Amino acid sequence: MRNQRDAVNILYANSSGGIVISFIASCGLVFGFPNEKIEAYKTIWLAVMTVVLLARSIDWIVWKKYLSDTSFDPTTVTRRFVAGSMLTALVWSSFSLLFYAMDIIELSSTIIILAAMAGGATTVLSANRKLSIFYSSVLLVPASSVLAFSSQDFQQVLGYLGLMFSLVMIFSAIKASEFTSRAVKINNENADLLLQMENEKQAVQEANSNLEEKVKQRTEKIYELSNIDPLTGLFNRKAFLTDLNVFFADALKNNFSIGLLFIDLDGFKQINDTLGHTIGDKVLQLTAERIAKTVGNKQKICRWGGDEFLVVLPDLEADKASQFASSLVGCISEPFHFDNNHLSVSATVGIAMYPEHTVDADEIIRLADTAMFVQKKTQKSSVRMFSQDMKEALSREQTLKDGLALAIDHKQFHMNYQPIINSETGKVVTYEALLRWRFQDESVGPDEFIPIAEQYGSINIVGSWVLQQACQDIAQKFPESDCGVSINVSVIQLMQPNFLSVINHALKESNLAPSRVHLEITESVFAENLSLLKFQIQQVQNLGVRVSIDDFGTGFSSLSHLQNLGVNTVKIDRSFIRDFDKGGQAIIQATLHIAKQLGCEVVAEGVETEEQYQCLSSLGVKFLQGYYFAKPKTLDVLPSEPGETDERKRIQANHA
Repeated sequence: MRNQRDAVNILYANSSGGIVISFIASCGLVFGFPNEKIEAYKTIWLAVMTVVLLARSIDWIVWKKYLSDTSFDPTTVTRRFVAGSMLTALVWSSFSLLFYAMDIIELSSTIIILAAMAGGATTVLSANRKLSIFYSSVLLVPASSVLAFSSQDFQQVLGYLGLMFSLVMIFSAIKASEFTSRAVKINNENADLLLQMENEKQAVQEANSNLEEKVKQRTEKIYELSNIDPLTGLFNRKAFLTDLNVFFADALKNNFSIGLLFIDLDGFKQINDTLGHTIGDKVLQLTAERIAKTVGNKQKICRWGGDEFLVVLPDLEADKASQFASSLVGCISEPFHFDNNHLSVSATVGIAMYPEHTVDADEIIRLADTAMFVQKKTQKSSVRMFSQDMKEALSREQTLKDGLALAIDHKQFHMNYQPIINSETGKVVTYEALLRWRFQDESVGPDEFIPIAEQYGSINIVGSWVLQQACQDIAQKFPESDCGVSINVSVIQLMQPNFLSVINHALKESNLAPSRVHLEITESVFAENLSLLKFQIQQVQNLGVRVSIDDFGTGFSSLSHLQNLGVNTVKIDRSFIRDFDKGGQAIIQATLHIAKQLGCEVVAEGVETEEQYQCLSSLGVKFLQGYYFAKPKTLDVLPSEPGETDERKRIQANHA
């Protein structure tokens, strides 16, 4: 009964926002696309929707004022809520069926709104599984089914997308409902457990009246706080490092090797994020028990932090340490079964050896951590022994990190520029600015130094320099032209609070019109906080600067990003041009169609052959970039007029 009441409270708590959004969306569909022929019918439909939403609002007020803090009958209240929500879904579904004969913009907008409402329902209504599935299905399935059998291509595409999205939403609704139901149950179980623990604690406190026993308990508590991790019962960092130095001294005295295992769990973050920290803590406790059972001595084990553990293996050679680590990974990877949960995590293990790799306790932990990190990037849930190659890679990384800090002052950076061509006119419309670094008589590629700059925080200084330099170069080279400059910007840099001031400074110093500046962000590295990213993009666009998605199609949820972020341009990744005859053409055509509907321009990069140029031009790709036209060049060798390049003449000759 308590679980059912909690589920009702969740439904009503989430419903107020849904009612408001439903009303706003309804008004948008009715008044956003004027049509005199069906205006009266749309108004009637809106009136019906308004009555339904008004009734639900009254029901919400009744629940909020009279029921939410009482021991109400959840069955009756649930039926009332379900009836209102189902009626809302049916009214929504009727809109697309009644006003089926829409133009492409209105129809696309309608399907998008219905899809958004269906997506929101999987979360808002997750406390009632049947209602969540019904709501998501009724909104999209009827209209999508009709569209799928339409004679018009764009309607068929929307129909198929709608049906596929419906299946995803139904699956998401089931999962969300399971998670919500489980969370409600666990929450109540935890409340009971806390109450029981509190009662037991009180009983213990009352029983421990003997002063000597209290002193003993307090002494033990102090030791635990100083040396023991309270969650797992393993050594903490302080205690482990103390014992590790003792092991090292013993190894030096008796001339034996020591293996140090750095264990990092794979898949633990997803458990924490989806099921909560209570379940996550239980997984950590059970993992610690498995490690302790396998090792056989808790004094050799440490919870280093989060989901990381250390194990010291005295008097064990490297090959035996690797074998032991592999068996430990297998043990940790066995599924967990508790509280009706069936969960799995695994582990990636890095190993460093004393004295082969180092004789310092702090350093052996860093080396084992490095081996784990390297292995995690290449193959999770496995073991990697530290090697000299890793040490050299660390040294290389440190050298580049230190070099980046001084690269601007030492004038080691320079810019190259590659043209973007209008395929219809052959003119250069934009130059992409490409950063180059000459360091210690070596050309270091951006693929190597940009990740280091992002990791260690120098990307903001480097990125600001690139913005400033590229704007100045193009403004000085083409002062009377409309030719623009396209500048790659790290998402880390874009998300900085002072990013707008950096752009404003670059524009002011160069006197370059904002409309001539295009910022490219890589689609495969979008930030987790998409709402903040969207806000930053809008702020940039408000300055008059255009924003592009680079490498479009290679990252996660590209269509969603394109729809939600409101960018001006998409750059089709070169892999699709290279694989034009292996599915690339279909993706390019789909991208062109979607971009057209959303008002975006399209650039195809990586054009290297005449055949690619001709195929892309025939498909209607307006802007092209690649070695076929020109390799990146320094500013001094660019033509004085971007419209009069050798590339343009060559294209004109090809057309002739």
